[in-house]
Amino acid sequence: MRHRVRVVLLIFVFFGLFLTGRLAEIQLLKYPQYSQQAASLHQRLIPEELVPRGDILDRNFRSITDSGTRLAAVLFPNLFSGAPGTWKKIKEILQLRTLPSIRSVSQLWIRPVILKSDLSHEEVSRIRQLNLPGLYVVPMTVRYGRDSLARHFVGHLQGNKGVMGLEKQYDGELAGGSSGSSWSLFLDARGNLVRGLSFRKVTAGQPQRKVAVRLTLDRDLQLAVEKIMDEKVAKGAVVVMDARTGALLATASRPNFHQELVYEAIEERDNSPLLNRVISNYYPGSIFKIVVAAAALEEGLVTPGEKLYCSGKYQFASGLEIPCWNKEGHGELTLAEALAYSCNPIFIEVALRLGREKLIAYAQKFGVDDEVLVGYQLDSYQSLHIGYGPGDLGNAAVGQKGVMISPLKVAKLTAVVANGGYLVEPRLVETVVDEQGRIVAASRPSKVTRVIRKTTAQTLQKMLLQVTTAGTGKQAWLPRGSAGKTSSAETGQFVNGKQVINAWFTGYLPVDDPRYVITVLVEGGNYGGKVAAPVFREIGQYLLSRELD
Repeated sequence: MRHRVRVVLLIFVFFGLFLTGRLAEIQLLKYPQYSQQAASLHQRLIPEELVPRGDILDRNFRSITDSGTRLAAVLFPNLFSGAPGTWKKIKEILQLRTLPSIRSVSQLWIRPVILKSDLSHEEVSRIRQLNLPGLYVVPMTVRYGRDSLARHFVGHLQGNKGVMGLEKQYDGELAGGSSGSSWSLFLDARGNLVRGLSFRKVTAGQPQRKVAVRLTLDRDLQLAVEKIMDEKVAKGAVVVMDARTGALLATASRPNFHQELVYEAIEERDNSPLLNRVISNYYPGSIFKIVVAAAALEEGLVTPGEKLYCSGKYQFASGLEIPCWNKEGHGELTLAEALAYSCNPIFIEVALRLGREKLIAYAQKFGVDDEVLVGYQLDSYQSLHIGYGPGDLGNAAVGQKGVMISPLKVAKLTAVVANGGYLVEPRLVETVVDEQGRIVAASRPSKVTRVIRKTTAQTLQKMLLQVTTAGTGKQAWLPRGSAGKTSSAETGQFVNGKQVINAWFTGYLPVDDPRYVITVLVEGGNYGGKVAAPVFREIGQYLLSRELD
């Protein structure tokens, strides 16, 4: 009996020692490991930057994307639980038309979904009042703030990858980099935030080097242009370019979109808010008369003072008629007057003197068929499709059938006149820089080519000045002088039985020392002189109030 008691006692002692040893191992040796695992059940680390990525900067190293730390409504799909009707409440609070499907987003903690960034005080209060597990207001470094600019050229992301614009074209340079900081998030057993412990910034890794893309745009001018567009242009485009260097100083396309709400823009098909109208092609209408006039003067086929006749229409031998906007006719006009009053019949006559081959050659000299924007890859597009008949040439002469060009190209050809006869390639990207502003890579220089004589350019400058002083572009006149050309271009599209007419104005300022080219397109604006010219004037007034460095 005693022997059995000793055996049982030894067994208990053995198991006691084993358990004590195991407990010591857990409490002492493996404490850090198990402590971390236990904490991980209630603590989550959210990267301070949801999208670690280099910024896109203006010419003065200021953010174009308006990135920064903002209060954001963040959804964590694997914790989210909401009663019926919850989605509707969230949409109403955040003023969203649609919300992303939870099934379509990552279920990982490192991929929460930002429903909306840069929340107002009211939005923050109402989201917190919902008290929904998985939906939190988090301070995060967001990629795109509410004042992000030039969105059509900047583009947007899908996940961490650029899928449009500069984000796509410079994805390899911009991707990666990190501040090395995270927000610590503590949850109770039900997934609710533990007050007083959550949203503490912690160091969760080493900072990683970032590079940024520096553009030619000026943020202040870009902001001013976009505000003017929002007030006066529902659908269209604006380009502001340095006539001497080709640098794009501001560009804007409308309707606009927000990079964090791309799914809303995709659903809005009628107005195509994702379309970059700055580089989309349209009939230029009477703006193309600048090229016709330049070619005729350069070839010596007409002089500015030569008298030509407008009867109100041009009738071809085939019976085809192309009317002038002045149906009664202008009578006798000089070439300069014909440009000032935008007379169709006279420019058709001049184009017929030139012939198809010479008109195409000069249009190509003016860069009409070139898809070039230094630092940005444009899609290929053939702008000139001029037929061989006299009617085809006549239509092309007034910028209709056979000629389709973008606002960017219109600005480029306008700069040829403004800078004295040189074709300068437009440019958007200057350099890729590191966080200290040191150049990592630089775009190639813009090519500069003389395409017309200086005397021809000076004659055209006087003619375009007459447009704003006595012709169809009076509403584009500015105190220090401005010159340019109006256009009311037919589109061949009809709405409610009425043809859509696009309004254009392109010009430059100041006239004594041309520096800035401004091109304005207003889709459906009807009258270039009444609709597009005032937009040109307002942008020009801003430029003259603060000349750029």
